[in-house]
Amino acid sequence: MNGEMIRLAMSRLGRSMIALPDLRRALARQLPDMAFDQAINALAEAGRVDLHNHGHPAWLEREERAALVRTPTGYAIGIVWRRD
Repeated sequence: MNGEMIRLAMSRLGRSMIALPDLRRALARQLPDMAFDQAINALAEAGRVDLHNHGHPAWLEREERAALVRTPTGYAIGIVWRRD
């Protein structure tokens, strides 16, 4: 369910790679922060999306870093839906 909601929101934003802070804002009412992060990580683990990690998250302010998605390998800043 969350996967389809995320995919629909990504298509509405109209870009192939979506900045995760933009997607988080677009889905703020439907997916609170922790649920959003869990849904994004679940999609990545299932191989449905590719996540792009920020190269230097320590350089970001705390608020900027909080808008990203914490992953097992760092902080993801972008997401791309894999082609079916």
